[in-house]
Amino acid sequence: MERAEVTRRVNRFALQDAASSLLVNAVLNGLAYRAVAAVPMTVDSISSREPTLFSRSIPGALLLCALLGSVTWFKFRKRGRTLAGVDHALLDRPYFFVGLRIVAFYTVFVFGSIVTIGILLQAWAGTLMVSSVAAVAIATAIAALSAWFITASTMRAQLRAS
Repeated sequence: MERAEVTRRVNRFALQDAASSLLVNAVLNGLAYRAVAAVPMTVDSISSREPTLFSRSIPGALLLCALLGSVTWFKFRKRGRTLAGVDHALLDRPYFFVGLRIVAFYTVFVFGSIVTIGILLQAWAGTLMVSSVAAVAIATAIAALSAWFITASTMRAQLRAS
């Protein structure tokens, strides 16, 4: 199996895992925002104590990335062995400290990306209110993109020699 086929299958695995995460997050976010008419996506002051969509979504995405990255590390060991042409020694590397370092790196990357987007949106838009349906959609999109990114990045990192 050539490298492009391995990459295509890894991407398919990551999309399958992110799709299941999307469904769970949609339900959880729907429950969290069900009784709210309007949710502030950002507020005009960075030192505001008012909870915003980003301030609620970032910790959830961070936890999701740490958990999914660790689960993916162990889960992909079995899945990766089914791919032809994959070096099994790469899949046998220990979680402490190789896997933990990889998961921590990509988790911090996702955290920094979401925070940067939130700060830039706050700087450009100021206070921005969205409906509860839009809040659920945006929070679910953040979680789904985070889940896809951490899963795909962890799988690809397992197949790379470091």
